[in-house]
Amino acid sequence: MATSQRRSDVALIERLFEEPFRFDFFQAVRLLERIGKARAPVGFDGPYARETVRFAQHVSMNFPASAIDTLERDAQNDDAPPRMVTSFIGLLGASGALPTVYTEELVGPRGKNRGPAVDFFNLFHHRIVSLFYRAWEKYHLPTQWEKSLDRDRRPGGDDEDRFTASLFHLLGLGLGSLRERQGFDDESLLFYTGVFAQQHRSAVMLERLIADCFGHPAEVLSFTGQWLRLRPEEQSRMGRTGGFNRLGRDAVAGRKVWDVQSKFRLRLGPLTFTAFREFLPDGAASNHLMSLVRFYTRSELDFDVQLILKKEDVPMCELSRGPTAARLGRTSWLKRREFEYDAGDAIFKPGR
Repeated sequence: MATSQRRSDVALIERLFEEPFRFDFFQAVRLLERIGKARAPVGFDGPYARETVRFAQHVSMNFPASAIDTLERDAQNDDAPPRMVTSFIGLLGASGALPTVYTEELVGPRGKNRGPAVDFFNLFHHRIVSLFYRAWEKYHLPTQWEKSLDRDRRPGGDDEDRFTASLFHLLGLGLGSLRERQGFDDESLLFYTGVFAQQHRSAVMLERLIADCFGHPAEVLSFTGQWLRLRPEEQSRMGRTGGFNRLGRDAVAGRKVWDVQSKFRLRLGPLTFTAFREFLPDGAASNHLMSLVRFYTRSELDFDVQLILKKEDVPMCELSRGPTAARLGRTSWLKRREFEYDAGDAIFKPGR
C-alpha cells in the first residue's frame, strides 16, 4: 500500500532480508520466530535443522559496523531455515574468544579451502548465539507473553509464561483450578497485581480500581450499616433456660441488630442512561462489577451499589415496550420537569 508520500511500503520481513544490518539482533530473531511458528525456537532442544534460524559467524579481522552482517534464505531448499551471519561474540573474529591466529588462518591466502573448518566452528557459534538470545528472552517479559499467546494455553498449565504465572500466584489464582471461576476475565486483573497483592485492602484503592476498570467515577461510603437477623437460638430469652439475657452485655430487644462495620456502599457515577442500564442487575456490566468487588474484599464485607444517573439523562416516565421501557424501581421516575440534581435512587445488592 502506498504511503502519504506515494511510496510503496516494503513488507517488514522483506526489509529484514534485504537490509538485515538495520535491525537489532533480538528484534530480527523475534520476527523470524513470529513468521516461523511451525519451527522449533532457537536455544532449546531443536533439532538443529528444524530451528527458526541458523546462526553463522562473520569471519573477518575487521571490526563490525552492525550486529547482523547478512541474512539469506536457502536457494536450493525452501524448508531449510534462513542463515544469519552475526558479527558479535563467538569464537572467531577481532573480538572472538580464540586467539587471532585461527581467524588469520581462515581469512588468509589459504582460507579459500577452509570452508569445512568454518562450518565446524559455526556448530558451536550457533549454540552460543542461540543461548544468548534465549537468555535475553527469559528476562524480556513482553516477548514471553507474546510467545505464550501463540500456544494453546491452559489456565495454570506449563505452557503459560513464567511472568504471567508469577502474577497469578500473587493474585491468589496460581492454581488452574482457581481460574475461570470469577465473573470476569482472570487476565484482566494482571495489571492490578500490585493492588491485590497488598495485605490490607483500602477503600481508596477500590475506588481507583473500579474507576480504572469501568471508566466511571467511583466512591466508597464506609460504615453504611445494615440490619442483621438473629437466629432463634441467638435471640434473648427470659428464664433459667433462656440465654443472651444479660443487660449491657448480650441482651437484644428484637430479632435484628444494627451493625455499622460489616457493610459499605459503592457509589458509581454520574452515569449516562446507556451506562446506567449496563450496571443494572441484569445489565452487561453488573456481574463483572459485583464479582470484582467480591474478589477485592475477599467476601469479608457486605456491600450494595448505588448508581448515580446524570440529571439531564433522567427519562420521562412513559409506558412502552422494549428494552428502553420504564421499569419500576430501576428506570422510572415521576418526572414533570428537568431534575436539579443527579438521580441516586437506584441501590442494588449483589444478586438482586
